[in-house]
Amino acid sequence: MNKEQYYAKEKEGIYKSFIRPHTPEQPLICVRKETDAEDFKALFALELAGVTWKEDNQKTSNKSNEEEKVDMEQHRNLLLSGISSEQRIDFIYNSRKIEQGNSCFTLKIFGTSEGNTSEEAVNKALSLWQNLSVLLGQ
Repeated sequence: MNKEQYYAKEKEGIYKSFIRPHTPEQPLICVRKETDAEDFKALFALELAGVTWKEDNQKTSNKSNEEEKVDMEQHRNLLLSGISSEQRIDFIYNSRKIEQGNSCFTLKIFGTSEGNTSEEAVNKALSLWQNLSVLLGQ
């Protein structure tokens, strides 16, 4: 057993382990293996939260809505071009108005990868995380 992994039986037929991050920036990765499945799944999650201020957006934004849409589309295309068929990414975005036109938001990002071995699944998850990190500007 690798010292970096902690194994636990989640429920009958499903085993999971946790991979400790090698650096503070890396996510904690959960590896799951079902006894009747042939592959391993590695999962991680990130959450971003913030507040947008209406006043700041009007003064500092030099981009039009159309330019922002083009930027978002380019970022999405960059991310999707780096994803293999064994990788998946899910986004959950939530926003609400707070006061005077300002809003707060949360963005939850879930990454999943599959591999024939635990190590392969983890490496694919780390690759997916690295692609996300570049796009998020970390």
